[in-house]
Amino acid sequence: MDSQCAGSPIARARKNLAALEALAAAEERGSATAAEIAAMEAYSGWGGAQKAFSEKAEGEWGEIRDRLRELLSEDEFASQRHTVLTAFYTPAPVIGAIYDALREAGIGRVDKPAAILEPGCGTGNFMRLAPADLALDFHGVELDPISARIAQALCPEAHITAAGLEECRVSPASFDAAIGNVPYSGDIKIDGMPIHDYFIRKSVEAVRPGGIVAVLTSRYTLDKNSTATRRAMAEQAELLGAVRLPAETFRRQAGTEALSDILLLRRRPEPIALSEDELPEWVETSPFEDTVNINRYFNEHPGRAVGDMSVVSGPMGPTLGVSFKGAATALGDRVSDLLRDSVDRAGVVEMAAAEEAAGVSVVPTAPTKFELSVAADGTIWYGTEDAVEPFTPGGGKTGPERARAMLLLRDGARALLALERDPGADDDEVEEAIAGLSAEYDSFLERYGRINSKKNLAVFPSKGFTDHSLALNLLSLEKVDSNGEVTGKADILKKRLVTPEAPTPKHVGNPSDALAVTIDARGGVDMDFLADLMETDVRTALERLGDLVVTDPDDATHVMTADEYLSGDVGGKLEHVRALLDAERGRAERQTREAWNEHLGFSVDADGLPGDARDALAQLRKTHLWESSLDPTTSRFAVDVAAHSEGLDHGARRINWDCWPALIPLAFEAYDGPRPIADLGDDDRRGSVSTGNPLIDLLARGLGDFYSSQNNKDIAKTPAHALKYLVCDSDLSDEELGAFFAAGGSGILNRSEYFETFRAIAGVEIEPPVRSSYGELSVREARIENGMRLARALRAAPDAVEYLYRIEQKQRSDERVTKADLLRRDGRPAYLADYYAGEPAKLSDLATEEGLERFREHRARFMDAAKRAVPPADPDRIAALERLESRLEAVQPVKLVPGQIACQLGSSWVPASVIRDFALETFKIGYGYESRERGSYQTAAQARGLEVRYSEVSGRWSVTSASGGMDESIAKKWGVGSYNCFMVLTAALNGGLIQIEKDNPDYNPVSGKSKKKIPDPVATAAANAKRRELEEAFRE
Repeated sequence: MDSQCAGSPIARARKNLAALEALAAAEERGSATAAEIAAMEAYSGWGGAQKAFSEKAEGEWGEIRDRLRELLSEDEFASQRHTVLTAFYTPAPVIGAIYDALREAGIGRVDKPAAILEPGCGTGNFMRLAPADLALDFHGVELDPISARIAQALCPEAHITAAGLEECRVSPASFDAAIGNVPYSGDIKIDGMPIHDYFIRKSVEAVRPGGIVAVLTSRYTLDKNSTATRRAMAEQAELLGAVRLPAETFRRQAGTEALSDILLLRRRPEPIALSEDELPEWVETSPFEDTVNINRYFNEHPGRAVGDMSVVSGPMGPTLGVSFKGAATALGDRVSDLLRDSVDRAGVVEMAAAEEAAGVSVVPTAPTKFELSVAADGTIWYGTEDAVEPFTPGGGKTGPERARAMLLLRDGARALLALERDPGADDDEVEEAIAGLSAEYDSFLERYGRINSKKNLAVFPSKGFTDHSLALNLLSLEKVDSNGEVTGKADILKKRLVTPEAPTPKHVGNPSDALAVTIDARGGVDMDFLADLMETDVRTALERLGDLVVTDPDDATHVMTADEYLSGDVGGKLEHVRALLDAERGRAERQTREAWNEHLGFSVDADGLPGDARDALAQLRKTHLWESSLDPTTSRFAVDVAAHSEGLDHGARRINWDCWPALIPLAFEAYDGPRPIADLGDDDRRGSVSTGNPLIDLLARGLGDFYSSQNNKDIAKTPAHALKYLVCDSDLSDEELGAFFAAGGSGILNRSEYFETFRAIAGVEIEPPVRSSYGELSVREARIENGMRLARALRAAPDAVEYLYRIEQKQRSDERVTKADLLRRDGRPAYLADYYAGEPAKLSDLATEEGLERFREHRARFMDAAKRAVPPADPDRIAALERLESRLEAVQPVKLVPGQIACQLGSSWVPASVIRDFALETFKIGYGYESRERGSYQTAAQARGLEVRYSEVSGRWSVTSASGGMDESIAKKWGVGSYNCFMVLTAALNGGLIQIEKDNPDYNPVSGKSKKKIPDPVATAAANAKRRELEEAFRE
């Protein structure tokens, strides 16, 4: 480790270059000499030595750059250059202190080695310095391939994965600890967060509950103003302690000064949801010396910084500095004391059992759909429709190695068949390949037995996985008789089975013929291949093909035949093309609006929701209430929305009222149902108004009268956030917005501070409210009219709505204005300012007509500049889409009237909501006023039990229900004994005959010759008759 310390960047660059030369020599020879090991140990990364990659470098820096280009491939050179942003290797005393903390926590002090994850392991500094008294099994991940190779050479017992952490699957909840110095960068982001925060999150997910995460990270993990990342961490793990390191920590090791922290986290047994008043101190920031914001933890525990904290001058103004005068060993001792003290105070806890064996594997990037594959590291994966997931073979301990061996045989069989089809392959080459595959089969047979044996077939469980290639290219390598017995090798292992394909012509002049040849040779339209056939360029080839092909409107590089594109769901394709046209024509306006919202800090994002609002959304999705309500036409689930909505505002399933405003933008972005209307209904006595959708009604009531708490720190949970979306960003008409307000009880009788402030500053004429009057205007009608007037008033001044949103947003940030600030500004007595210290100023105190005018001017300037920055609409793109639109219009099928559509019970295209409505009407059940008119008296809980769903995977319908509250005569009419009406409906939906059994009166368990159940022909006939009645009732 001392060899990594150098006095200057150029000296470190020399040592790094020597390390790379030693690595090249060792790999070429197959082993490393002692001198080469010493040289590789001196490698310290390129952080702070970026001149080695500069094209302008001269002198010795230029020589180093040129030598690096000789030693490295282009990709390796680029990878090394990338590390200048993130690689700062850790001094030995700091590493020793982290191991002291692990020892204090009891990790590695048992007979079985503790599984340790090190994300961003570099060249293995942490691994090489592991104390001899700790039993540790290291799993390192390193993006830079050179550093990974050095780490593996220096730590041969460790498991090193050369890949980005985001490209890997790390066994969840399986490691005892995660340690290391994570990459630092505020510019590099993964999953929307800085790289150092991403590494910490993945480390917490990797350790077992009770496991330790001890990592060095940028100070901005704790010091940045945004609390979202820390809050998410705090819900997953508790902070045992943190140590702030002085800027000098990395000076000798990496030639740089970077203020950093060591975080010591312990994963919680279960994740928790933290409310605003439960946030631990380390989630929040506070001012240090009234100048810069730092984490509250260090403000309240300054002794956790190794050295003296002070405000110093930085390149961007005042910033935090930490200065320590002692030597590196003294720094390490101090860090060790602080970390061990943190563990000692928290106590040692027993870890939960690991979910699976600890390990890291690289996720394949281009798996074949619905097939198993073996990655380079030997892990087995299964490609689904849109993802890839790890596969766990059956067959016991030897299952994985059997699976790998069989999949290699499958791949070998495929390669052999491809070779036999290749017209360029000669007979000797084919014979050699047949002999090679046969030898591989013989080797497998000797070690594992027949492929089709029960033991080997058990390796690939059929449940949850469908891989037809196993039957086609693996099991078919053996001959199997009618009794299932293997009789020998298949012919593919003995002789050539496939005749070579005819050679592809080198030139085809006719466009239609060239297209046919290309499809035959490539399985689709390959424009490069086709252009070569036609001896022209791709652009000219496309022009000559004309209407024979269509360019994918979503991907200009993908060309398909016109027959392929102008068939299938041509109605959906036409809708999509028209949407693309609208988007292209309105691109300037849309992108300008997006830029403005980003400038305001406004977004509609489920990931950005506060914790309790995220939980509320998860609850709504779990019960399928969200999709059933917002997308009733295409949702494959149908539930009783009214019954599910009942109880969400009280009882055990309650969603806090202040979560609803946060969900309003997300709901309307996802909404694809009937537009909100102000529905009076049949009963005008209660005065309530509905939009016709119970969930939308709940959201409207959540918005209510625009009242919000000044103490609510999440702008997304305020009415101001929802109103900004509804008035300025939604596609609701004024009438639809008015219906929404009316359903929530909001109108221009509203006396909330928000509306009164809007009224005072907006400068719009607001229609006076109407009141109900006996015999003329009902309460409901008055509410609807006032909701409409409110919508018109807000829509008349959308910039005022955005202005109020901006003030509300600022009041929930570090820039908020307090009442004391206003009193001091107005020259009021000091005792009054002290009395109101910390109390935020009201919206009405801050919003003024002058402020709105300044906001309007700022908005106009911004929108003008943003619009100029947007490239103009592409006329060629618009012309191509218009041409495609006309071609799709020409192939649209004749529209059918309802009487011409044969709609059968169980048709897969029928929405689940239609099936559910049919069940409610036929079985005369349901929840609410209309259902009671049908004679149903179901409770909300009973109604929630009815769920209809259609599975795209199995192609089958299922109906689950609780029949409580159903009239007994209806139950008897449509059911047969224990085979109830919902079971009959399920059978009808899936088009199967019903088979009912009864107890066998002659059953004798002693003899074992009779069956306990026998067919019941009478009940079976009755049930199938009722099934046919249901089918006929649906057709009617």
